[in-house]
Amino acid sequence: MLDFKWRKQSFTNTEEDFELIKSFRDEHFFRDIYLISSNVKIHDLKFIDGEVIDAKYVTIDEFEKTLNEKQINEWNRDFIETYKNL
Repeated sequence: MLDFKWRKQSFTNTEEDFELIKSFRDEHFFRDIYLISSNVKIHDLKFIDGEVIDAKYVTIDEFEKTLNEKQINEWNRDFIETYKNL
């Protein structure tokens, strides 16, 4: 079992549930995108105070619209491109 904790979100899954989809690396940062199979209810997500106001499920088109309207950071475009190439 893997106990994956990130920013106070907690998911307990088997290793098979985590699939590395893409890695971005340069001398200043790295970002790994994983596909995680989990049955998580949105109201069970927990975030660090002051970091996130809310969470919701969106379609890829809604996510892209939010990105194009500059409501989220441009680096999130990596997620859209990766999703579209799955």
